[in-house]
Amino acid sequence: MQYYIMQRFYSQYIQSMATTSTMEMGLSRMSDEDYSSEFGTPRPGTDRQCAEISASTAASTCRWIFAQIAKNSARETKRKIVSRTYYRMAANKKVTDAIGALEKSCSLSDEMSQADFQLLKKAIEKFNVQIRVFDSVTVSDLVNMRTKAQVELADDSENKGLTQWIAELSNEIRRVNTSRPTGVPSQQAQIMRSSAMTLCNVLSPETAWRKFISLEKLTSAIRTDLIAFLTCESRKDDRAEVVKQIKDSIIHKTRQ
Repeated sequence: MQYYIMQRFYSQYIQSMATTSTMEMGLSRMSDEDYSSEFGTPRPGTDRQCAEISASTAASTCRWIFAQIAKNSARETKRKIVSRTYYRMAANKKVTDAIGALEKSCSLSDEMSQADFQLLKKAIEKFNVQIRVFDSVTVSDLVNMRTKAQVELADDSENKGLTQWIAELSNEIRRVNTSRPTGVPSQQAQIMRSSAMTLCNVLSPETAWRKFISLEKLTSAIRTDLIAFLTCESRKDDRAEVVKQIKDSIIHKTRQ
């Protein structure tokens, strides 16, 4: 009897000590396997493969979003940008020779005084033609432009500028298609409106107002028209009008 009481007392003592130890030390950590079995999902942060997949997905999403934003931004920026360049009309030996020929002609005639000649010469040497350079186009774009111009020409058969434009488009399409490797269309160019208005008595209407297939073609046309303006006897009235405009501009600036 006494042995039985001692055994019971000892069992209660061991159980009490275990409870006290648990209370003092806290509950033991559930194993990963027990957690997964209990809650039906891996313990957060323990499934390395899932974590890697999640991180990879997030990174890919960020890259895609950034790429789209950058692409859209570049597209919008391209739409807003107007590429401009300047062309110095007198920066060519043929033009310089034409100016010299006009000076000699004026000395042998009464077309204009030496003071007026110097005024015209300085204006030409200082003037920079503002030119707009357009975005690059494809061969398909060139074909569409030619088709549109041909339709317009059917309604305006006397339009010399349209005729020249269609010829340039056809030559450019032929050049690109026959190049090996396949060529790249030139960037088209056109004189800005402000410069075209200023040079309306110097350049032909076709050069001043229409678009050209390339910057090289445009600058070549400007030089040709300028040389004709300086040397042709038939342009005497135009030269006198330009000198008058220069004088009026000087007077206007002086009064401001």
